[in-house]
Amino acid sequence: LGAGARSVDRPLADWREIRAAAGQLMNLLSDSDAGCGDFVEANRALLQAVLPEPKWSEFEKLIQGYALGAARALL
Repeated sequence: LGAGARSVDRPLADWREIRAAAGQLMNLLSDSDAGCGDFVEANRALLQAVLPEPKWSEFEKLIQGYALGAARALL
């Protein structure tokens, strides 16, 4: 999770949820879990705060192409 991730003005409770979702995603990516795509889809609103455009679009393409190692490196 990048150091600048908290630069967006959001309530602390949101950041806790964002951090939890990003941590869970990192675990899924580390395990090369094919369910990453479903998780990203279900948690898009939270995860986009960590990886804003244009990186988000690149990240989604990597997930859709099952390039999970590259997606993890981007995150």
